[in-house]
Amino acid sequence: MGTESRSVPKRKGLSVEAAEKWLAEHYLGLLLVLVVAYASVRLGAAFPLIGAPVFGIVLGMVLRTAVGVPEGCRAGVKWSGKRILQIAIVLLGAGYSLDKIWAAGAESIGLILMVLAIAFVITLGAGRFLGVESNLRHLIAFGTAFCGASAIAAVSPVIAPKERDISYAITTVFLCSLVAVVAFPLIGHALGLPELDYGLWAGTSINDTSSTVAAGFAYGEEAGQVATVVKLSRTLMLVPALIIFSFISGRQGQRRTAGRFRLGKLVPWFLVGFLLASVLRTTGVFSPALGDSINTWGRYAVVAALTGVGLGTDLREMRQVSWQPMVLGVGAWLVMACASLFVVMQR
Repeated sequence: MGTESRSVPKRKGLSVEAAEKWLAEHYLGLLLVLVVAYASVRLGAAFPLIGAPVFGIVLGMVLRTAVGVPEGCRAGVKWSGKRILQIAIVLLGAGYSLDKIWAAGAESIGLILMVLAIAFVITLGAGRFLGVESNLRHLIAFGTAFCGASAIAAVSPVIAPKERDISYAITTVFLCSLVAVVAFPLIGHALGLPELDYGLWAGTSINDTSSTVAAGFAYGEEAGQVATVVKLSRTLMLVPALIIFSFISGRQGQRRTAGRFRLGKLVPWFLVGFLLASVLRTTGVFSPALGDSINTWGRYAVVAALTGVGLGTDLREMRQVSWQPMVLGVGAWLVMACASLFVVMQR
Protein backbone atom coordinates (compact mmCIF):
# COMPACT_ATOMS: atom_id res chain seq x y z
CA MET A 1 0.00 0.00 0.00
CA GLY A 2 2.81 2.36 0.96
CA THR A 3 4.58 1.69 -2.32
CA GLU A 4 1.46 2.53 -4.33
CA SER A 5 0.94 5.82 -2.53
CA ARG A 6 4.52 6.83 -3.23
CA SER A 7 4.31 5.90 -6.92
CA VAL A 8 1.29 8.08 -7.69
CA PRO A 9 3.06 11.45 -7.44
CA LYS A 10 5.87 10.19 -9.68
CA ARG A 11 3.44 9.33 -12.46
CA LYS A 12 1.25 12.38 -12.05
CA GLY A 13 3.27 14.52 -14.45
CA LEU A 14 2.82 11.93 -17.24
CA SER A 15 -0.89 11.39 -16.78
CA VAL A 16 -3.53 12.26 -19.34
CA GLU A 17 -5.17 14.53 -16.81
CA ALA A 18 -1.95 16.50 -16.35
CA ALA A 19 -1.52 16.83 -20.12
CA GLU A 20 -5.10 18.03 -20.53
CA LYS A 21 -4.63 20.54 -17.74
CA TRP A 22 -1.41 21.83 -19.29
CA LEU A 23 -3.06 22.18 -22.70
CA ALA A 24 -6.06 23.98 -21.24
CA GLU A 25 -3.76 26.48 -19.53
CA HIS A 26 -1.46 27.07 -22.50
CA TYR A 27 -3.28 26.62 -25.80
CA LEU A 28 -4.72 30.14 -26.06
CA GLY A 29 -1.32 31.71 -25.52
CA LEU A 30 0.30 29.33 -28.00
CA LEU A 31 -2.30 30.21 -30.63
CA LEU A 32 -1.71 33.92 -30.08
CA VAL A 33 2.05 33.43 -30.42
CA LEU A 34 1.68 31.41 -33.62
CA VAL A 35 -0.62 33.98 -35.23
CA VAL A 36 1.70 36.88 -34.47
CA ALA A 37 4.75 34.83 -35.48
CA TYR A 38 3.15 34.00 -38.83
CA ALA A 39 2.53 37.68 -39.48
CA SER A 40 6.15 38.36 -38.51
CA VAL A 41 7.46 35.77 -40.97
CA ARG A 42 5.46 37.36 -43.79
CA LEU A 43 6.70 40.83 -42.87
CA GLY A 44 10.24 39.53 -42.59
CA ALA A 45 10.03 38.14 -46.12
CA ALA A 46 8.80 41.51 -47.37
CA PHE A 47 11.45 43.46 -45.43
CA PRO A 48 14.48 41.13 -45.18
CA LEU A 49 16.80 43.83 -43.84
CA ILE A 50 14.71 43.85 -40.67
CA GLY A 51 13.94 40.14 -40.54
CA ALA A 52 11.19 38.05 -39.00
CA PRO A 53 12.74 37.72 -35.50
CA VAL A 54 12.80 41.48 -35.03
CA PHE A 55 9.26 41.81 -36.34
CA GLY A 56 8.20 39.08 -33.94
CA ILE A 57 9.50 40.77 -30.84
CA VAL A 58 8.44 44.27 -31.96
CA LEU A 59 4.89 43.23 -32.88
CA GLY A 60 4.65 41.32 -29.63
CA MET A 61 5.76 44.30 -27.58
CA VAL A 62 3.41 46.67 -29.44
CA LEU A 63 0.43 44.38 -28.91
CA ARG A 64 1.27 43.87 -25.24
CA THR A 65 1.63 47.59 -24.69
CA ALA A 66 -1.30 48.77 -26.79
CA VAL A 67 -4.03 46.25 -25.98
CA GLY A 68 -2.47 43.91 -23.42
CA VAL A 69 -2.41 40.12 -23.26
CA PRO A 70 -5.52 38.39 -21.86
CA GLU A 71 -5.01 36.53 -18.62
CA GLY A 72 -5.87 33.23 -20.31
CA CYS A 73 -3.02 33.67 -22.79
CA ARG A 74 -0.22 34.53 -20.41
CA ALA A 75 0.83 31.00 -19.45
CA GLY A 76 1.21 29.97 -23.10
CA VAL A 77 3.03 33.18 -23.96
CA LYS A 78 5.50 32.70 -21.11
CA TRP A 79 6.11 29.06 -22.07
CA SER A 80 6.74 30.05 -25.68
CA GLY A 81 9.41 32.56 -24.77
CA LYS A 82 11.42 29.91 -22.90
CA ARG A 83 10.74 26.35 -24.07
CA ILE A 84 10.23 27.01 -27.78
CA LEU A 85 13.47 28.94 -27.67
CA GLN A 86 15.36 25.91 -26.38
CA ILE A 87 13.82 23.65 -29.00
CA ALA A 88 14.70 26.17 -31.71
CA ILE A 89 18.38 26.14 -30.77
CA VAL A 90 18.50 22.36 -31.26
CA LEU A 91 16.82 22.61 -34.66
CA LEU A 92 19.18 25.34 -35.81
CA GLY A 93 22.15 23.02 -35.31
CA ALA A 94 21.08 20.93 -38.29
CA GLY A 95 21.94 23.82 -40.60
CA TYR A 96 25.65 23.87 -39.69
CA SER A 97 28.14 21.56 -41.38
CA LEU A 98 31.03 22.09 -39.00
CA ASP A 99 33.88 20.89 -41.18
CA LYS A 100 32.98 22.98 -44.22
CA ILE A 101 32.34 26.15 -42.25
CA TRP A 102 35.56 25.76 -40.29
CA ALA A 103 37.66 25.12 -43.42
CA ALA A 104 36.13 28.04 -45.34
CA GLY A 105 36.56 30.42 -42.44
CA ALA A 106 40.04 29.28 -41.35
CA GLU A 107 41.65 32.46 -42.64
CA SER A 108 39.44 34.61 -40.46
CA ILE A 109 39.67 32.66 -37.18
CA GLY A 110 42.36 34.90 -35.69
CA LEU A 111 40.44 38.06 -36.52
CA ILE A 112 37.22 36.55 -35.20
CA LEU A 113 38.82 35.62 -31.88
CA MET A 114 40.26 39.12 -31.53
CA VAL A 115 36.89 40.71 -32.22
CA LEU A 116 35.11 38.41 -29.77
CA ALA A 117 37.64 39.21 -27.05
CA ILE A 118 37.24 42.94 -27.62
CA ALA A 119 33.45 42.69 -27.55
CA PHE A 120 33.39 40.81 -24.24
CA VAL A 121 36.11 42.84 -22.51
CA ILE A 122 34.60 46.18 -23.50
CA THR A 123 30.98 45.21 -22.83
CA LEU A 124 31.50 43.47 -19.51
CA GLY A 125 34.12 45.92 -18.24
CA ALA A 126 32.42 49.12 -19.35
CA GLY A 127 29.03 47.72 -18.39
CA ARG A 128 30.15 47.21 -14.83
CA PHE A 129 31.60 50.74 -14.79
CA LEU A 130 28.31 52.18 -16.14
CA GLY A 131 26.28 50.23 -13.59
CA VAL A 132 24.44 48.03 -16.13
CA GLU A 133 22.85 44.98 -14.47
CA SER A 134 24.80 41.73 -14.89
CA ASN A 135 22.30 39.77 -17.00
CA LEU A 136 21.77 42.69 -19.37
CA ARG A 137 25.54 43.12 -19.72
CA HIS A 138 25.90 39.48 -20.75
CA LEU A 139 23.00 39.67 -23.21
CA ILE A 140 24.51 42.71 -24.92
CA ALA A 141 27.96 41.09 -24.90
CA PHE A 142 26.74 37.90 -26.60
CA GLY A 143 24.56 39.81 -29.06
CA THR A 144 27.42 42.11 -30.02
CA ALA A 145 30.10 39.42 -30.18
CA PHE A 146 28.22 36.77 -32.16
CA CYS A 147 24.99 37.04 -34.09
CA GLY A 148 22.61 39.55 -32.61
CA ALA A 149 19.17 38.29 -31.66
CA SER A 150 20.08 34.63 -32.22
CA ALA A 151 22.98 34.81 -29.75
CA ILE A 152 20.80 36.61 -27.23
CA ALA A 153 18.20 33.90 -27.70
CA ALA A 154 20.84 31.18 -27.21
CA VAL A 155 22.29 32.56 -23.98
CA SER A 156 18.95 33.53 -22.43
CA PRO A 157 18.07 30.04 -21.13
CA VAL A 158 21.45 29.88 -19.39
CA ILE A 159 21.10 33.09 -17.37
CA ALA A 160 17.27 33.36 -17.22
CA PRO A 161 17.09 37.17 -17.63
CA LYS A 162 13.99 39.33 -17.39
CA GLU A 163 11.99 39.49 -20.62
CA ARG A 164 12.43 43.25 -20.59
CA ASP A 165 16.22 42.79 -20.63
CA ILE A 166 16.00 40.44 -23.61
CA SER A 167 13.88 42.96 -25.51
CA TYR A 168 16.21 45.82 -24.68
CA ALA A 169 19.34 43.89 -25.68
CA ILE A 170 17.81 42.82 -29.01
CA THR A 171 16.71 46.38 -29.73
CA THR A 172 20.22 47.66 -29.02
CA VAL A 173 22.07 45.19 -31.27
CA PHE A 174 19.45 45.57 -34.01
CA LEU A 175 19.98 49.33 -34.05
CA CYS A 176 23.68 48.73 -34.62
CA SER A 177 22.96 46.22 -37.40
CA LEU A 178 20.59 48.61 -39.15
CA VAL A 179 23.19 51.38 -39.08
CA ALA A 180 25.80 48.96 -40.43
CA VAL A 181 23.72 47.96 -43.45
CA VAL A 182 23.69 51.59 -44.59
CA ALA A 183 27.08 52.77 -43.36
CA PHE A 184 29.40 49.85 -44.13
CA PRO A 185 29.15 49.95 -47.95
CA LEU A 186 29.63 53.73 -47.92
CA ILE A 187 32.69 53.46 -45.68
CA GLY A 188 34.10 50.57 -47.70
CA HIS A 189 33.86 52.49 -50.98
CA ALA A 190 35.27 55.63 -49.38
CA LEU A 191 38.30 53.67 -48.17
CA GLY A 192 38.62 51.71 -51.41
CA LEU A 193 38.51 48.35 -49.64
CA PRO A 194 38.93 45.26 -51.85
CA GLU A 195 35.91 42.97 -51.73
CA LEU A 196 37.79 40.28 -49.79
CA ASP A 197 38.82 42.75 -47.09
CA TYR A 198 35.39 44.29 -46.95
CA GLY A 199 33.81 40.85 -46.56
CA LEU A 200 36.16 40.05 -43.68
CA TRP A 201 35.29 43.35 -42.01
CA ALA A 202 31.53 42.95 -42.45
CA GLY A 203 31.55 39.32 -41.35
CA THR A 204 33.45 40.05 -38.15
CA SER A 205 31.71 43.31 -37.23
CA ILE A 206 28.00 43.28 -38.01
CA ASN A 207 25.78 41.75 -35.33
CA ASP A 208 22.79 40.29 -37.14
CA THR A 209 23.28 37.57 -39.76
CA SER A 210 20.71 38.93 -42.24
CA SER A 211 22.24 42.40 -41.97
CA THR A 212 25.71 40.94 -42.56
CA VAL A 213 24.57 39.21 -45.74
CA ALA A 214 22.74 42.33 -46.91
CA ALA A 215 25.70 44.64 -46.29
CA GLY A 216 28.07 42.14 -47.91
CA PHE A 217 26.22 41.65 -51.17
CA ALA A 218 25.45 45.38 -51.35
CA TYR A 219 29.22 45.81 -51.81
CA GLY A 220 29.75 43.01 -54.30
CA GLU A 221 29.33 39.30 -55.03
CA GLU A 222 32.69 38.25 -53.60
CA ALA A 223 32.22 40.51 -50.59
CA GLY A 224 28.84 38.94 -49.92
CA GLN A 225 30.19 35.39 -50.10
CA VAL A 226 33.15 36.15 -47.83
CA ALA A 227 30.98 38.03 -45.33
CA THR A 228 28.53 35.13 -45.16
CA VAL A 229 31.20 32.46 -44.56
CA VAL A 230 33.00 34.57 -41.97
CA LYS A 231 29.74 35.32 -40.24
CA LEU A 232 28.88 31.63 -40.05
CA SER A 233 32.32 30.87 -38.63
CA ARG A 234 31.81 33.62 -36.07
CA THR A 235 28.39 32.25 -35.22
CA LEU A 236 29.91 28.80 -34.76
CA MET A 237 32.13 30.25 -32.02
CA LEU A 238 28.94 30.70 -30.02
CA VAL A 239 29.02 26.98 -29.18
CA PRO A 240 32.29 26.89 -27.20
CA ALA A 241 31.48 30.30 -25.74
CA LEU A 242 28.20 28.99 -24.37
CA ILE A 243 29.91 25.89 -22.97
CA ILE A 244 32.48 28.05 -21.17
CA PHE A 245 29.84 30.48 -19.96
CA SER A 246 27.62 27.62 -18.76
CA PHE A 247 30.58 26.19 -16.82
CA ILE A 248 31.33 29.55 -15.20
CA SER A 249 27.67 30.07 -14.34
CA GLY A 250 27.52 26.59 -12.86
CA ARG A 251 30.62 27.18 -10.73
CA GLN A 252 29.15 30.43 -9.44
CA GLY A 253 25.92 28.63 -8.71
CA GLN A 254 27.89 25.96 -6.82
CA ARG A 255 29.35 28.58 -4.52
CA ARG A 256 25.95 30.10 -3.87
CA THR A 257 24.13 26.83 -3.22
CA ALA A 258 26.75 25.22 -0.97
CA GLY A 259 27.40 21.88 -2.62
CA ARG A 260 24.25 21.48 -4.70
CA PHE A 261 26.22 21.88 -7.91
CA ARG A 262 25.67 19.14 -10.51
CA LEU A 263 27.69 18.32 -13.60
CA GLY A 264 24.52 18.13 -15.71
CA LYS A 265 23.92 21.82 -15.15
CA LEU A 266 27.21 22.82 -16.80
CA VAL A 267 26.05 22.19 -20.36
CA PRO A 268 22.33 22.81 -20.99
CA TRP A 269 20.45 20.10 -22.85
CA PHE A 270 19.61 22.40 -25.74
CA LEU A 271 23.31 23.10 -26.35
CA VAL A 272 24.05 19.37 -26.39
CA GLY A 273 21.18 19.00 -28.84
CA PHE A 274 22.60 21.75 -31.04
CA LEU A 275 25.99 20.02 -31.16
CA LEU A 276 24.42 16.65 -31.90
CA ALA A 277 22.36 18.09 -34.75
CA SER A 278 25.49 19.75 -36.16
CA VAL A 279 27.43 16.49 -35.98
CA LEU A 280 24.61 14.63 -37.74
CA ARG A 281 24.70 17.23 -40.52
CA THR A 282 28.49 17.08 -40.76
CA THR A 283 28.67 13.28 -40.88
CA GLY A 284 25.95 13.02 -43.51
CA VAL A 285 23.30 11.39 -41.35
CA PHE A 286 21.26 14.48 -42.14
CA SER A 287 21.37 15.14 -45.84
CA PRO A 288 21.88 18.78 -46.88
CA ALA A 289 18.22 18.99 -47.90
CA LEU A 290 17.00 17.52 -44.61
CA GLY A 291 19.40 19.63 -42.55
CA ASP A 292 18.32 22.80 -44.31
CA SER A 293 14.67 21.88 -43.80
CA ILE A 294 15.17 21.29 -40.06
CA ASN A 295 17.15 24.53 -39.83
CA THR A 296 14.30 26.40 -41.52
CA TRP A 297 11.87 25.12 -38.91
CA GLY A 298 14.37 26.18 -36.29
CA ARG A 299 14.33 29.73 -37.65
CA TYR A 300 10.53 29.71 -37.53
CA ALA A 301 10.72 28.49 -33.94
CA VAL A 302 13.08 31.36 -33.07
CA VAL A 303 10.50 33.80 -34.45
CA ALA A 304 7.79 32.16 -32.34
CA ALA A 305 9.98 32.25 -29.23
CA LEU A 306 10.90 35.91 -29.69
CA THR A 307 7.25 36.68 -30.34
CA GLY A 308 6.50 35.14 -26.96
CA VAL A 309 9.20 37.32 -25.42
CA GLY A 310 7.70 40.39 -27.07
CA LEU A 311 4.18 39.56 -25.90
CA GLY A 312 5.57 39.27 -22.39
CA THR A 313 7.19 42.73 -22.51
CA ASP A 314 5.34 45.97 -21.83
CA LEU A 315 7.12 48.85 -23.56
CA ARG A 316 6.10 51.18 -20.77
CA GLU A 317 8.42 49.25 -18.49
CA MET A 318 11.31 50.16 -20.81
CA ARG A 319 11.22 53.64 -19.30
CA GLN A 320 12.71 52.16 -16.19
CA VAL A 321 15.86 51.20 -18.12
CA SER A 322 18.41 54.00 -18.12
CA TRP A 323 20.51 55.26 -21.02
CA GLN A 324 23.58 53.30 -19.91
CA PRO A 325 22.71 49.97 -21.63
CA MET A 326 22.15 51.68 -25.00
CA VAL A 327 25.43 53.57 -24.70
CA LEU A 328 27.12 50.32 -23.70
CA GLY A 329 25.81 48.33 -26.68
CA VAL A 330 26.48 50.99 -29.31
CA GLY A 331 29.86 51.91 -27.86
CA ALA A 332 31.08 48.30 -27.67
CA TRP A 333 29.98 47.65 -31.24
CA LEU A 334 31.77 50.76 -32.54
CA VAL A 335 35.02 49.78 -30.80
CA MET A 336 34.75 46.23 -32.17
CA ALA A 337 34.02 47.43 -35.73
CA CYS A 338 36.86 49.96 -35.70
CA ALA A 339 39.34 47.41 -34.35
CA SER A 340 38.33 44.90 -37.02
CA LEU A 341 38.63 47.52 -39.77
CA PHE A 342 42.10 48.54 -38.54
CA VAL A 343 43.37 44.94 -38.61
CA VAL A 344 41.84 44.24 -42.02
CA MET A 345 43.45 47.33 -43.50
CA GLN A 346 46.86 46.16 -42.25
CA ARG A 347 46.65 42.95 -44.30
